[in-house]
Amino acid sequence: MKTRHPAILFAACLASAIAGAATYHVDSETGDDSRDGLTAATAWRSLTKVNMAELKPGDQMLFRRGGLWRGQLNLKSGEEGNPIRYGAYGTGPKPIIQGSVERNRPEDWFEMRPGLWSTQIQSDKELRTVGDVSPGKWQYSIEGGVKGALTREKEGDEAFLRISCKEKPANARDNYFQLWGPCLKGLPSSLRFHFKVRGDFIPPTVEAMTYHKPFARICSCGVKLSEKPDANGWYDASVQLVAAGEIFEDGNIHINMGQTVKPGGKCDIKPIALRQLEAEPRRVLGRDIGILILGEGRAWGVKKWSIDAIKDDLDYCYDPVDDRVVVRLDRNPAVAYSSVELAKTWTLASHGGRHDVIVEALTLRYSGGFAFSGSGATRVTVRNCDMCWIGGGLQAWRVDGKGGRYPIRYGNGIEYWSPTRHCLVERCRMWQVYDAALTTQSSKSRAPFIDVVFRDNVIWQAEYAFEFWNHDERGHTESVVFEHNTCVDSGYVWSHSQRPDPNGAHLMSYFHIGFTTNIVMRNNVFCRSSDRGFRYFTDWRYALDMDYNLQYEPLNKLSEYHPSTTERAQGKKGWSYGPGAVEFERYQKETGLDRHSVFAEPLFVNPAIRDYRLKPGSPGANLATDGGPVGARNMPGLDKDQSVQ
Repeated sequence: MKTRHPAILFAACLASAIAGAATYHVDSETGDDSRDGLTAATAWRSLTKVNMAELKPGDQMLFRRGGLWRGQLNLKSGEEGNPIRYGAYGTGPKPIIQGSVERNRPEDWFEMRPGLWSTQIQSDKELRTVGDVSPGKWQYSIEGGVKGALTREKEGDEAFLRISCKEKPANARDNYFQLWGPCLKGLPSSLRFHFKVRGDFIPPTVEAMTYHKPFARICSCGVKLSEKPDANGWYDASVQLVAAGEIFEDGNIHINMGQTVKPGGKCDIKPIALRQLEAEPRRVLGRDIGILILGEGRAWGVKKWSIDAIKDDLDYCYDPVDDRVVVRLDRNPAVAYSSVELAKTWTLASHGGRHDVIVEALTLRYSGGFAFSGSGATRVTVRNCDMCWIGGGLQAWRVDGKGGRYPIRYGNGIEYWSPTRHCLVERCRMWQVYDAALTTQSSKSRAPFIDVVFRDNVIWQAEYAFEFWNHDERGHTESVVFEHNTCVDSGYVWSHSQRPDPNGAHLMSYFHIGFTTNIVMRNNVFCRSSDRGFRYFTDWRYALDMDYNLQYEPLNKLSEYHPSTTERAQGKKGWSYGPGAVEFERYQKETGLDRHSVFAEPLFVNPAIRDYRLKPGSPGANLATDGGPVGARNMPGLDKDQSVQ
């Protein structure tokens, strides 16, 4: 099958060549936000300054090499042919955008009981009442088959909110019933929301959300309840809302109740007050902690969901009520390890709704959510970036068939959610990723994927190298190219044994039922996986050009296909091919895939330091469609030890 895809028109654009464009510099060590940022000598210092900058098409934002910034990078849009570029200047290692908070000092921890260590807890001291949270200012939204209402009631002279539920599906998600409080503007970063609650169900957490698109969580925390209700059945309740910055963005109090509401039940909420807390920024977490990273990645925690579930050394949990991490260890974590990093669950750089952006030569690491993520990206290029220690945070709580709640963890390196058009990821390195290093995903949407290219990337120790699915039959996927990538040790990742569903694979394709054409997977190296090389839940070979790959799966399954219920009714049968060259030949013959591909062990230049270029004479050295080597090409920086960062 011949394959064609549109050119990425702006991939080679240099913003510095555009007349009138500005170049800004950021230096985490010697910068000063009061300067103009236009030269290295007058560089800015903080991500806050970067994110507040009003960039114009053609502008560049350059971070000094060797620098480190903690927080999120707010990407800005350029225009077609005139992108905004985020990059690096100077010499040394790539600038780091880091999503963790460090707890490296012994005084950051206290021993709550023998062998159980807690980070310090935020102050309880309240300073003043701020904002207006009266019941008349609250709203609600319902979706997903939930039937219910929000009404305003009175008991004597006191007003309150009543949430009622008539019915809901068994698989209802938290966001199927949402309660939205009044808009909060310019409030201090440390707050406590006081309210009273009674009824058949009680919200377990409360969060602060941005009041504008793209809606995003600012912070969240568990609800503290009094031990006993008063004479009218009311429990005193409170929740701390602590943001990472000096003030909140414009936002509001938000409560997801889709899983909490009970059919035929009701919940009364009486908002009381919003009060400022004494600020202690160093103690703030404000979000679930997806990864506990110790000694620069030489050890890591095993995530649990309550303090009582902590049993073994390095078991840990995030306690949302007191906004802290608790870990089992025989001594203070800051004494036991050279560094202690708590990876917060958020997206380090959102490309949601962004267009005409280039991000290159940066390292994004230590996030419990995503490195890059978002819906609606157009002409976004990510080039020569490193992404590591990503994912593992709490996405949502789900309800099982018996009514019990269970957590869903998540986290990808680069995720494109539909719609996505004309995007490119090239010459990047990704490792230690909870879910997929690279992925395109869509559900309940007819929005398209058009011209998405992943090429010349090196991926090791991610649960999946590439995850691909579109759950909506109205969906549209046209020209997704995965070419000249090197994928090694998929599934052999920090999180594999912690997952409820360990299933490492180079390619994971869940149900894909939307219109699909021109999906290309060629000229790649696929070397070892923990469970199987490729896993399909829908047969979409009609759209797949998969060939000229070097594959090596010596121990585990090569490929599996699990037909959907509809496909089984149509008489389709699944397949499963084991490891080894004989099974590979059977797979080629029976599936029609990888007709010119080769099964052999690749000979890498120096895998000990993650130099995964093929040696001259290695299998695959002349296998590519152009007669050259398969796998990633043109990768910079492969002459140094990449095994730890």
